[in-house]
Amino acid sequence: MYKNITLALIILLMAGCGAMKPKGLPDWYTAVPQDYNYFYAAGSGDDRLKARNSAILSLRHSLQDALNAEFKKKEHKLGELDASVLAELSRASEELCNTLSLRNTAIVKTAADGEKSIVLISFSREELFKTLQTASQEKLAASKQKFHEAENEMPLRKYIVLKELAKEYAFLAAHTQLKALSVSTFRAYDDFVYLKSLHENLKELRSGISFYVLSDANSLLFVKHVKESILNEGFALSTKSSDERAFRLLINSTTQNGMDYSFMESKNLLKFNLYENDKKEIAFRQHTFIGKSRKNHNDAKDQAAVNLNAMIKRLGFFDLIGL
Repeated sequence: MYKNITLALIILLMAGCGAMKPKGLPDWYTAVPQDYNYFYAAGSGDDRLKARNSAILSLRHSLQDALNAEFKKKEHKLGELDASVLAELSRASEELCNTLSLRNTAIVKTAADGEKSIVLISFSREELFKTLQTASQEKLAASKQKFHEAENEMPLRKYIVLKELAKEYAFLAAHTQLKALSVSTFRAYDDFVYLKSLHENLKELRSGISFYVLSDANSLLFVKHVKESILNEGFALSTKSSDERAFRLLINSTTQNGMDYSFMESKNLLKFNLYENDKKEIAFRQHTFIGKSRKNHNDAKDQAAVNLNAMIKRLGFFDLIGL
């Protein structure tokens, strides 16, 4: 009797274990393969097409994760980057990976998981490398050339050139890094060294540039917006007229008050003269700002100052002063 009970328990236990055991998934699905010729990704969906699309999305995410991981490495050739630069690179990596053309992915393995289709796709590393080269090689060469040409410019003009080049910094860094991940024989060192130099030169120039702003009494309402734009650019404001390292920005203005139908009108002609520390004029520009108000001419002038601030935000500090 005891033998029968024991046998029954063993049978029940084995049956229970068999019911709990999940259906096995292919190794290529649970551990996506890797090699030097292809990128791989797996996906599942209600049908084969949806499974392929799921795999492509997975491939985009894995490439983006790989880029972010590389940039966060302390030994990266771009140097140890702060949070703001890493965020900029992350945005560029996300945009790059989300816009890559992956139409030539191939389905290399298929299987079923219940009613779901599962697939493994591959994408040629060499093909991806060539696509990235086409998108970035000319831009990188042009950037290096402009950087070289600006080498002997005075600091402020060099800063303006490098600031424009820096708009492509994250784009070029993301493309260069993905090329390095795609083809192991690609030497990214020189390109990363250039991008690091661009970033560090711009940072050094910004920290070394300052402005001493002076104006006539009529321009004081406008000066505060100009000073704010200088600080927003990352430059310093000098409080000493004797500071020989500072650029001198002179602001003069004339105001004409009048009426425009039932509105008080304030028409203000602002002149901006920029001088190098040796008193040589390096830029000049003038603008007219008009404000209107039903209250009084002072309020109309306030509105003219608001229009100045809007122009600075739209065109930038350098356009304002004629650089």
